[in-house]
Amino acid sequence: MRTHLLILLTFLTLPACDAARATTTPAKVIYDGKPLTMGQPPFVFPDGFLFGSAIAQYQGEGTWLPGDASITSNWSQWEDLGKCNGEHSGKASDFREQWQSDIDQMAALGLTAFRFSLDWPRLEPKQGQFDQAEMNHVLDVLKAARAHNIKIFLTFFHWTTPVDVASPVGCDAGKQTCPVDMLGVYNPEFATRFAAFVAWVLPQVKGYVDDYPIINEPFSVIAGSYLQGSLPPGFTLDIDGARAVFANLAFAHGKAAALVRSLDDVDADGDGVAETVGCAMAAMPFYPLDPTSADDVAAAARLNYAANDAWLDALTTGNLDLDLDGKATTTTTTPPEGNYPELKGSLDWIGLNYYGPSRAESIPGLLAGIDALPITDVASYNAALPHSDLGTEINPGAFLNVLTHAAMRWQLPLYITENGCADTTDVQRPHYLVDHLAVIASAIARGIDIRGYMHWSIVDNFEWAHGQEPRLGLFRIDYTQPSFPRTKTTTAGVYGDIAAQRAISADTYTKWTAQKYVTDKTTP
Repeated sequence: MRTHLLILLTFLTLPACDAARATTTPAKVIYDGKPLTMGQPPFVFPDGFLFGSAIAQYQGEGTWLPGDASITSNWSQWEDLGKCNGEHSGKASDFREQWQSDIDQMAALGLTAFRFSLDWPRLEPKQGQFDQAEMNHVLDVLKAARAHNIKIFLTFFHWTTPVDVASPVGCDAGKQTCPVDMLGVYNPEFATRFAAFVAWVLPQVKGYVDDYPIINEPFSVIAGSYLQGSLPPGFTLDIDGARAVFANLAFAHGKAAALVRSLDDVDADGDGVAETVGCAMAAMPFYPLDPTSADDVAAAARLNYAANDAWLDALTTGNLDLDLDGKATTTTTTPPEGNYPELKGSLDWIGLNYYGPSRAESIPGLLAGIDALPITDVASYNAALPHSDLGTEINPGAFLNVLTHAAMRWQLPLYITENGCADTTDVQRPHYLVDHLAVIASAIARGIDIRGYMHWSIVDNFEWAHGQEPRLGLFRIDYTQPSFPRTKTTTAGVYGDIAAQRAISADTYTKWTAQKYVTDKTTP
């Protein structure tokens, strides 16, 4: 049984998709489209390539406020409902108190980029009621990063909302309704409300930030919140809700992008550009469960379009395709499909959050003709394959495919806004890091315009519904101690050496990739 993996299931349509390509300004170097293979060490990174890390406020700071107060949000309420592995985030990683030392540690590793995601309800607990003290904390974080000449990438939406925007309290899963849910019902007011938050933040941060991946992983919210049920409000197979989130977040991005371009007139890092707009997309390539099955191949194509392409197509071409038939011509959806000028060209670059691939299985006639089942846990298709503690397949080759696909389809500069491996022992993570950085260097050498890499994350953090159990930090946290002490991992040392040399030497590559991953039980 794989019922827990019914992500996206009823958000898909049957016809194969061939959506229009983006027509935005191309990247400075364009991949020529020829087959791309891995190079050989040393893997060298060009001048100006950014090595960085990332954290989200909620995942690093939890719900804690100075004075032992706490924040109420859709996610704090999800915790109260026991939906985060039975845990409460509390201080999470204690980043609210230890931000200075964590940023100092990034600088000591030689990192030059920092992606920081704001916690919307921390800064605006209720509509129009902004917390300047918490905003001053954000500004302190940004100032500290800039003092180390670290370039900042600021995300405005990373899943948390004020409870007057969305709340899982009182929701009826059977009827798929909530007393408060501006995300799961299409309403232009959501984008307007989000834009007001962005407009309040921007004048305060523009002296420190030039680069804005506005929204984090929209499809994770679409799938996790309204199709799979693992994220608040916990609905399953809510097709209308999923489509509403798609539209609400697309138009929220469009409004925020316009604000960034009009309000940020300060070149904070001295590179000659005052502002750029991006996104942070979950890049999860789907491969057919049975590569010899034409039905599975077609199912994988549909899933790839739904999960990886449709939202980015909307923000580049302006074509809003809510029923995912690749045409953007259906007028009976809410809102109607079509070409929306406020979406077109609203990206200057694309951020990719890549962890590993998944599989797609064709199930003919399943649920009134929807015939694609995503399989995201490696244990459900081949437990012998190398994988992380979260069951995500480790596959650098799939990462190479993601990069080439993005370069060809949208022809925009790329950043890797998240990449990492849940690994409690830190045995596999150095290998994973070296493998994936080598892929990036190989892609750059062939002309793909990749400008930076941000490892997830700088310290262990509260991993949403998984709680504190997954370990992804460059610095390990001892959660049993009230001081949340940090310990530098082996991965952090390897990463620092690569950043310092701006290359993966032959010795480094051989040392960390010569042996199979510990979880790799496949036959040589």
